[in-house]
Amino acid sequence: MTPADFNCIRHSQGLSIAQIARILRVADRSTVHRWATGERNISGPASILLELLDRGELPARYVTAPPRDTRGDSDGDDGA
Repeated sequence: MTPADFNCIRHSQGLSIAQIARILRVADRSTVHRWATGERNISGPASILLELLDRGELPARYVTAPPRDTRGDSDGDDGA
């Protein structure tokens, strides 16, 4: 995926860099900014998720749900 492809998808979905970072679960928004400017290659998994988002095939729970905070939780289990 090229930076132009990335930006086209982002703009067509009306999403900011911060929103794309949240959807893709990328903690460092500067990474996403670097994808947009071409300073860094977009990873394969991220490009697949972006393509699904663009086609409307990414489940809504990934687009609307806030990311889980697992800091301090070594196994990722929320205890529920």
